[in-house]
Amino acid sequence: MFCHEAEVLWETEQSHDSCMTMASAVVLSLCLIGHGKDHAVHSYAKEALRMGTRLGLFENEEEPANEKPLENMSQDDMTVRCHAAWGVFNWNVLVSIFYRQPGSECPVKSPTLPIPGDEAAKTVPGQFPEDDHLVHEALLGNTFPALCHFWRITYGARWIYYPDEDCPPDKFKMAIAEHKFRELIAWAEGLSRRLIRREQSPHHVAVFHIWLHCIMLDIFRRFMKGSSDDRFRMATFSAWDSSPDAAFAASVNQLKTLIVEYRTNYVASAYSILWHSGLIYLANAMLQDTSDPEWRLYFLLCIYGYESLSRPYRISEVIVQGLLSMTLRDTNMSASEARKIMKDLKESGLDYVKKNMEEEVRATFMLDLTLALSDPVGATVENMAKEFDSLAVFQDFLDQNRMEM
Repeated sequence: MFCHEAEVLWETEQSHDSCMTMASAVVLSLCLIGHGKDHAVHSYAKEALRMGTRLGLFENEEEPANEKPLENMSQDDMTVRCHAAWGVFNWNVLVSIFYRQPGSECPVKSPTLPIPGDEAAKTVPGQFPEDDHLVHEALLGNTFPALCHFWRITYGARWIYYPDEDCPPDKFKMAIAEHKFRELIAWAEGLSRRLIRREQSPHHVAVFHIWLHCIMLDIFRRFMKGSSDDRFRMATFSAWDSSPDAAFAASVNQLKTLIVEYRTNYVASAYSILWHSGLIYLANAMLQDTSDPEWRLYFLLCIYGYESLSRPYRISEVIVQGLLSMTLRDTNMSASEARKIMKDLKESGLDYVKKNMEEEVRATFMLDLTLALSDPVGATVENMAKEFDSLAVFQDFLDQNRMEM
């Protein structure tokens, strides 16, 4: 109901370019992200970006900007425009990476305005303020500027996700990926103490670090080598095992800890969709290395993380079905176990409500992150989910043959 009313309101307001309207498009995109409306998610994100370009907040040679001179701008107006511009940029980069789909695009330019609150984001010596309101205010003041820097660094690695856009020559790719990895490490080391992982951190700090390690996995995914003899070596690290494989494994281990902590310690794990990218990335990593004796434990941790999210987000069931398709394809999980997991998920969610919903769930973003490098269409959530029944039947056939032998 809320989304329908918001979309109706958008139809009447979208022709009025303003920072408020632009921000509302981002909120709409965010609200729809867990409800199986992928095309609308991308559409609203792009509309916000186009509006920002017309307002002069982003550079674009093709579309003339209605730019307001900075010297004639009040401090309040400048603050609003900076937050709106960088908020739209951050969201578009996030969507273009974690929800990328065949044909999707990355933002063309970063904002022309400075990152708001950059000075406030610097580490302040002394103790944390004890007043809850001040703590909340300080965290928000530190979080947004840090996010802006994070997504700007990630934006610089867009060629990893979109090989046709400003893609460097093959011989330089590993060096550039390593440089981007260095940038992310430097960014993490420079975080305010309020944004460093610790006991009882606010949940957005944990999400922050989940995103960081997801991006690190993506940076090195295409440089992974099975054999130690064939592995790339990172030139700026002195450790003997400084390879993409080692960096990848380190981020997987961090992601394991983060997902366990988030599910255990934060109520938001049952209602926030923002952390679920970590579930997809960790599940992919577990299926990529089933020699890890704990792979099944952490894979099921991800699956049942979606069970918690299945009540508020329709898309959870489709993602789980897609992940189970990958598991049936790549491991020895039995079809009966996979079907039981799906049955449990449907019973714990609002399946009786979903049956009455007429709108089809669309999930066109990448699920099989390794397959996405060569076959983006086949790697989408909905296409992987469609394979579940046929893979389950095939696994039944194999299991029957084993019993008869």
